[in-house]
Amino acid sequence: MDAPEAESFDFTTRWRLQDPTLVLNAAKQQLDLIVQVGSTLLDGDIRARAVDAGLGSTEEFAAVDVTGKVAVVTRSDTVSASARAANAAAAGAKLLIVVNDADGELSEWVGSEDYTTDVAIPVSAISGVQGRGLLEAIAAPKPVTITGEGIAVAGEVFDIARYSDGSVPENLDYTPKELARIDTTYYGEQGATVGEYRYDFVPSTQYGTGFPMRTERGIERAEWVNTDQVEWYQNVSAIDWGWDIRDVVRAYEPGERTEASYFGSVVRPYVGPGYWAPLRSGDGIQLNLPSWSDGDSAQRTGAFDTYAGTPGIAQSIELHLDGELVKTSQYQGLNGWDIADGEHDVRVVNTATHDGTATPSSTMTRTEWAFSSTWNSTDYTRHILPMLQAYYDVDLDGSGKVGAERKKGTPVRLGLELGHIAGAVGSGAITGATLEARVAGGDWTVIDLDVTSTDDSGPGEPPAGGFPEARAFLTTYDADIRVPDAGGWVDLRVTATDAEGGTFSQEIERAFEAASIK
Repeated sequence: MDAPEAESFDFTTRWRLQDPTLVLNAAKQQLDLIVQVGSTLLDGDIRARAVDAGLGSTEEFAAVDVTGKVAVVTRSDTVSASARAANAAAAGAKLLIVVNDADGELSEWVGSEDYTTDVAIPVSAISGVQGRGLLEAIAAPKPVTITGEGIAVAGEVFDIARYSDGSVPENLDYTPKELARIDTTYYGEQGATVGEYRYDFVPSTQYGTGFPMRTERGIERAEWVNTDQVEWYQNVSAIDWGWDIRDVVRAYEPGERTEASYFGSVVRPYVGPGYWAPLRSGDGIQLNLPSWSDGDSAQRTGAFDTYAGTPGIAQSIELHLDGELVKTSQYQGLNGWDIADGEHDVRVVNTATHDGTATPSSTMTRTEWAFSSTWNSTDYTRHILPMLQAYYDVDLDGSGKVGAERKKGTPVRLGLELGHIAGAVGSGAITGATLEARVAGGDWTVIDLDVTSTDDSGPGEPPAGGFPEARAFLTTYDADIRVPDAGGWVDLRVTATDAEGGTFSQEIERAFEAASIK
């Protein structure tokens, strides 16, 4: 189908494909169901007799035996969604099916009335059209058996986007052949909820659209994407803590197989393309310091939601000008105004802590920057500040530990990258760096750094929209850290200087956990 009157026209079809969360059959008929929000997910097979429990009131459940069976109730305004689900669980039902009291489908919250707790059994809903037939079958003399399978966490997903320029394809069947595979590990406590989505960027796309899809931490998953006229951007959040990890737009080659991970060590403050960079403009300074970027990639950026007041998570920023503390913030950002024209010595101290429930690593980071910058109250250009950043590269096993295959007496290898955001005004090449390590309970030990690459080609171009696009003055190092054969948590401390007089220091408690020797 063409659009001849349109100035431009394109058409994209988008699929997220995976095993269904729940499949149920009543006798030989498959139920067209919606798993209800706030219910426990079935993980495994089910086979049980169906029992009609009316509207799901306490009295109606008391009148029938649903212990170990599938309860079937009809939606009503008389009994709330939460109450009918709680009543089914209290009566011993293995699963609850809710029949809509209208012809259409149904989706309701079925957890606690205060929206804080899931009900203890799986709950799904079916349309009134299909549901009335199920209730009629249950009323007949022959028992109705519900069979099915629940897959709480899909081990494989497919993200497919079909782009068509100028028309809607005549043949809507689509079988992509040029796929790539990403083996992705979601580190963390088994079963902790993750909201994840991979946004498609076809040639005409400026902004991705989509909704987070449920998965869990503590798993590895095969994730397939098609590669024809599409790039992909993945965003992942640990829901219980508001820990948001932002990747970058990535292109994949047909047949490519790569690895990725989320929530792994070394977690630290870092501004990548996912957040706007700290800057000065006019008589102001704006600091944006996302402080929980994970260790998968130097392009990643991550942060807890410090504005939500989540217990156990804290961040503090101090801004010093010319030796005087002028402002503090207990959030990710700090804005300062009315800075006098001229050059000022700037010192920024950022401390980020958490109680270890979201991740056992990086329970405290303290990062300090010092540099000079010149203000002009009539110049409203966004000048990126020369704040050095560090990325720590370690190889993690499936449990998130480092050095899983090492032998007795073998050190742990660490890669260190130091550099500026490209385009930072007043930035310079790295002139020196130090690394220290400490095993929990021990003393700080100086670690030799071997330079593997340097870049002194210049500050690079500033990002057009304020979001970092590249790094500049990048110097990379390798280091061997000796840890006990029994393994344990390792703290890190890094310092660096640049050719313009800027300094950087960063201390990380529990930066990574070394595995014991084999």
